[in-house]
Amino acid sequence: MWYFVLRVSPRPDTELATEFGGAFVNCWIDFREQEGAEHLAKFYVSQEGWKFEETQEAAWVESSTYDRGSEGMGYFLEAEANSTCFVVNTWPANGEDEDEEALSDHDN
Repeated sequence: MWYFVLRVSPRPDTELATEFGGAFVNCWIDFREQEGAEHLAKFYVSQEGWKFEETQEAAWVESSTYDRGSEGMGYFLEAEANSTCFVVNTWPANGEDEDEEALSDHDN
């Protein structure tokens, strides 16, 4: 199965945009062809209100990729049972601005 890390941003016409600045979505897609798997990942993410920005990582994974009992193995097994698994790691709408301000304060 294919594993992707997608960087996404909330579509402006969604409630996500008021709460989140963006996210990294870890995707496990049980589909043989990489192009088709990535297309499916982008489609499902879009259906949840996210706009695709870029693919950060793409790798073919198997059960042997993960340690038994690890979090990754759990996600892999979920995708094996349901054809997909998504884990969304968000940051707040103003999260990046706060970091930039903190950096600029130290420059003075």
